[in-house]
Amino acid sequence: MKKHIKIVFLILIISCILLFYLYKQGFFLPSYIQWNTKTIQEDCNQDGYIETIQLQNKHVTIEFEQSIYSFDSHWFISDIALEDMDQDGTKELVMLVWNQMNYGDYSPFWEENDTFSFSQHVYLFTIQEDSIHSKWMSSRLRPNIKEWKINEDASLSLLDPDGEWTQWIWNQFGFERIN
Repeated sequence: MKKHIKIVFLILIISCILLFYLYKQGFFLPSYIQWNTKTIQEDCNQDGYIETIQLQNKHVTIEFEQSIYSFDSHWFISDIALEDMDQDGTKELVMLVWNQMNYGDYSPFWEENDTFSFSQHVYLFTIQEDSIHSKWMSSRLRPNIKEWKINEDASLSLLDPDGEWTQWIWNQFGFERIN
């Protein structure tokens, strides 16, 4: 009898470890997420060299002339775009990201920073010389985004899982809903 209890206990521990590992790998994220594969080749920093931005297996890398930049390996990136979202004449890298940080390293004093649950975010980065700079990183999106598109006027259209489209435009520091 004791041997059976030990085996059941061992199976339970192994199952918990496996489930935790699968969770950390994003295995239980919503099924409506469209995990894209994309390559963008463009002279992002006007240095005469064509940078290659590649989204593959939920991760993004940027190949510069002298180096390669990889974004946080704990981010699961479902899509990217290179567009001039703030209409200043320079394109930003826009990413739709799932991660386990709502506010980054620092959260407002009235909230605890939940680092276990996954949440969805829109991030904007500028590319200057051979480096990446965060321009804007949203906190958790509510509701989540099933699909997105960037319109000709640089507005961002977002489709939630219930089928409602909303439209957002850059407003100095962040996106503002316009519909």
